[in-house]
Amino acid sequence: MINLMYAGGAKLFSGLVMSIKSILKHCNQPLCIYVITGEFSEKGYDAGQIDFLNKIVKSTNPQSQVIKLDVTKYKDELYKSVNAKTKYTVYSFLRLLADRLELPSKILYLDVDTMACADITELYNTDMSNYEIAVVKDYFGKMFLGPKYFNSGVMLLNMDKIKETGLFKNALSLCMRKKMLFPDQTALNRYAKYKKYLPTRYNSQKKLYKDTVIRHFCKTIKFLPYFHTLNIKPWNTDLLHSKYKCFEFDDVIEESKKAIKEFEGDYKMSKTIPVFFTTDKGRLPLLTVAIQSLLSHINTTDNYKIYVLSSSLTKEELITQKDIDAEFPTLNNNVEIKVVDISNYIDGLKDAVCGHYSIAMFYRLFIPKLFPQYNKVVYLDCDIILNDDIAKMYNVDIKNNYAGVVLDQIVINNPEFIKYVINFVGCDNDKQYFNTGVLLINSQRWREEDLNKKLIDFIKSNKSPIAPDQDFLNNYCKGQVTYLEDGWDEMPLGKKLEDKDIHILHFNLFLKPWLYKDLMYQEYFWKHAKNTKYYNYFLDLLNSYTDKQREEDKQKMRFLLNIALEFANKKDKQ
Repeated sequence: MINLMYAGGAKLFSGLVMSIKSILKHCNQPLCIYVITGEFSEKGYDAGQIDFLNKIVKSTNPQSQVIKLDVTKYKDELYKSVNAKTKYTVYSFLRLLADRLELPSKILYLDVDTMACADITELYNTDMSNYEIAVVKDYFGKMFLGPKYFNSGVMLLNMDKIKETGLFKNALSLCMRKKMLFPDQTALNRYAKYKKYLPTRYNSQKKLYKDTVIRHFCKTIKFLPYFHTLNIKPWNTDLLHSKYKCFEFDDVIEESKKAIKEFEGDYKMSKTIPVFFTTDKGRLPLLTVAIQSLLSHINTTDNYKIYVLSSSLTKEELITQKDIDAEFPTLNNNVEIKVVDISNYIDGLKDAVCGHYSIAMFYRLFIPKLFPQYNKVVYLDCDIILNDDIAKMYNVDIKNNYAGVVLDQIVINNPEFIKYVINFVGCDNDKQYFNTGVLLINSQRWREEDLNKKLIDFIKSNKSPIAPDQDFLNNYCKGQVTYLEDGWDEMPLGKKLEDKDIHILHFNLFLKPWLYKDLMYQEYFWKHAKNTKYYNYFLDLLNSYTDKQREEDKQKMRFLLNIALEFANKKDKQ
């Protein structure tokens, strides 16, 4: 097995594909390729791109694999670098985090602008005993920066030795505090004590030689007809031909471009983020603010398909496409909002739902069945505010679990509810019951197990007094959900999170900023409400809501707690 490592963001995806394909052309050994990436100033490589790379490497050798290593959690640390504000983005420092990751002892690091023109096995088999790194001298650096100055675009690494000497740790520390011309490379040159110099053929930076194994298309200097630099990459085919007269990689480059084009065509569908809301016309103002907050945080790469599920069975009027088009007359090209009347699909709920529940609360259970084109979807209640790109939540890998969920903060902060979810719902402890107002749904598995039918059967046989659909999902999906960060369903109670940790605010139950003044996180709601025509409507609600009504809310909450305790105690006696 040959272990390889690349680092960077999705902006250089074409280069990564070409570099890997060039290696595969000459090497039949199984490869384990680690890709260090993250969400920084640009998008990191996502799951779809990694899956595509896995298909490529496995087509040559089924034992090969590509593994994504996400280092987004180091974002704050990396942005403290004085070099982060120069032309060098934090992506250039990612490889210096390798000593913090689970990596094999021996690994070959390559820049994405490297192309193999021979088998890399001989290079990989270089004896690294007592060496931190094996490198090739930098073509121009050895002339201007010192005879031993090496290029860091191709490095054979001994990770055990690097951890022992602190090479990467020290290099990153220097990058944090001192501005340098080539920060990461210069820092490595400064601290590397045990380095092995390799022949030029393993990192040919100026041109191809007869024995070149890896051609590195790094920035180069030209002295004639005047002093200037060239920074031509393999994917710049025309310049590669006209300036470098390099045609040796044409077959790999064209094959890669074709594969990427086909992938992007197929991937456009997979890069659609389906987001569902369920409501009626009475909650149109709230829905409008929620969608407005969502649109304020989208990216330009993904496509967003927002569905509003409504039904004429509700007491309020049906929301129509005309209503939504009036709220959002202009949308970005990558956004579509569609209203879907599901009146004809929910007859099974009529007899199952208790009279004091809105039938709309159960619509989310029908999403996987009604939209078979999606294997994964996001569901959101209307009383939420987005403070981040919903695509980030959608891209979380929940494996084959039923859903991505967040613990219900109201429940885990009330002893009565805790006893209820353990005794009545069937949770094992107070750190298990999740809220269903924000869900990342594994639609494929829901369809396979016909969860909406099981829900109806559950409601008919278990008259849940608190939240029938939520209790059902917690009971049925127990132990088979992926718990997301609390910030993806943050409620205005308990310890306040910093802005960067808040992704979705959920004003659940009676915690409404349009009814209560001085509510935690209220500024997030009003920020987006101001950008809708309902701003004064919500202000009027806030100003007209009386202390008597707020006291009634407290009584309703006490009633819910008492009911929860009553049902929990009944289970105790059974």
